[in-house]
Amino acid sequence: MFTLRIVIKVYLRNDLKLIEAFHKATLPDDANPPANFTITHEVRGGEAVFTISYNGPTTSEAVRTAVSTAEEILRLYRMLLETLT
Repeated sequence: MFTLRIVIKVYLRNDLKLIEAFHKATLPDDANPPANFTITHEVRGGEAVFTISYNGPTTSEAVRTAVSTAEEILRLYRMLLETLT
């Protein structure tokens, strides 16, 4: 078995309203993650925290899926930041 975990933390000027807006805007639209994946997204303190976890067989497809998901979240965060600035 192979375990992979990617954690993305976004801190935005300690502005809870802005962090909550980011959180709502980047909630996954797919309620059913791929097999063996767990995806969580929450606001903790002054951060929006997005965690992608995989626990399953070692495959290149699993790594590609995790990286692709992380890239998509980072792309969304970047778009939101560009909109705000």
